[in-house]
Amino acid sequence: MPHKKHEIIFISFIALFFLKRIGEIMEIGIFCPIGNNGWLISKNAPQYKPTFELNKQIVQRAEHYGFDFALSMIKLRGFGGETEFWDYNLESFTLMAGLAAVTSKIKIYATSATLVMPPAIVARTSTMSR
Repeated sequence: MPHKKHEIIFISFIALFFLKRIGEIMEIGIFCPIGNNGWLISKNAPQYKPTFELNKQIVQRAEHYGFDFALSMIKLRGFGGETEFWDYNLESFTLMAGLAAVTSKIKIYATSATLVMPPAIVARTSTMSR
């Protein structure tokens, strides 16, 4: 089967694994499920609310299996409707700071909505470190 340019590989219906190329090194990481109901707008997909405990289990499992990084998206507003897709979200920097405290090797990346947040707030939240 040919690969499409924007093909997404789903693992366990919760964590989205993707590849990031850095020079000649290929790093493999995961998207943390910080929004409710995963990556599919569907009534038939698994329905859940994001929690720290869920993300902790996923990131610790990814670290155990040797994944290089965990990345969280930023979502400030969901799509509403019957499925309430992404109506419930965790804040990216807070979640990733918590995950940094319970991991040791995996790289942790948070995401900022730079176009809608004041630069001083983005700078303050992005200075967290292990």
